[in-house]
Amino acid sequence: MNYETIFIVRPDASQEQQDEILKEVKGILSEKKTAVLSEQNWGRKTLAYEIKKNKEGFYYYVKFSSLVSDIPNKLSLFYRRSEPVLKFLTLRLDD
Repeated sequence: MNYETIFIVRPDASQEQQDEILKEVKGILSEKKTAVLSEQNWGRKTLAYEIKKNKEGFYYYVKFSSLVSDIPNKLSLFYRRSEPVLKFLTLRLDD
C-alpha cells in the first residue's frame, strides 16, 4: 500500500531541527522496512489560518510504500510528541 505524509514545522525551527525531524520520520519508516518513494521540502509557506500563533511554516512531503498497516499510527505518535511540528496528515493512497 502507498501512503503519503505531510507535516508542517514551526517557522522559527532551525535547519538542524527540521533535518532531525525528517531524519526521525525516515527512521520510523526504515525501521519497518518501508520504501520511501519520494521526499520533498516545499519550503516556507503562509498558513491558511494561524496555528499555535504561527502564520507561516515549513512544509515537508514524504510518499512511501509499506505492507505494515500501523505505520500511520507510529508517525502520528511521533508528530504529536515532536514540539516543532505544528500539523500533520498521513493518508493511504488508492492503488
